[in-house]
Amino acid sequence: MRRSRSWLALVAVVLSVTGCSYSVNGAPVAAPDAPAATCLSGAPSPSAPPTRPSSSSSKAAAKIAHTCSLADLDSCELLSAKDLKVVGTIDGEPTPRDSDLAGSCQFMFDDGSATRSSVVVAPYRPYSDSRTKQPGGHEEVVEGNSAWVSCEMDDRVMVCTATLAVSSDKSLLLGYTKSAGNAEEMTATMLVLLKTGLGKLPPA
Repeated sequence: MRRSRSWLALVAVVLSVTGCSYSVNGAPVAAPDAPAATCLSGAPSPSAPPTRPSSSSSKAAAKIAHTCSLADLDSCELLSAKDLKVVGTIDGEPTPRDSDLAGSCQFMFDDGSATRSSVVVAPYRPYSDSRTKQPGGHEEVVEGNSAWVSCEMDDRVMVCTATLAVSSDKSLLLGYTKSAGNAEEMTATMLVLLKTGLGKLPPA
């Protein structure tokens, strides 16, 4: 599949946070219909009190009510076509992008635009990296876990990333690009998708 400018813009934003790629090891994530326990099926971690999102200037540690594993995450399987209906109709098969960002997968959408919308899912570095490298972002909270959100316009394409803390040293990355997109609407969509993904991850 031809790479769009929006994908390249998203990778540029992501790489400005990660610096370099990394690999993960361990057991694969259970399929959505598997009977295995998931991150949200147990009680929240007692060390994560409920709090409101903090400002971008806050140095508070990430809130992690549910500690999850990203070991051998199959990013192309985490979100289904049904899950992604909040974005639109998937155009083609999800595409692994390991050569651009380790463990990442890109979903393209038929929205009638020249660039087409896309969503990227990937295992990621610590949440704190995103806070440090994207000072213009802000914190949201998904089921008690901190998510750092940042959006910027690139040649009339809105490029947004959301980094969800799932453990002390790992986070789940969601990237979303949309031609002439609205940052607030895209952020709301990303938070829905992060909640869905969090509910499918196994506990650490």
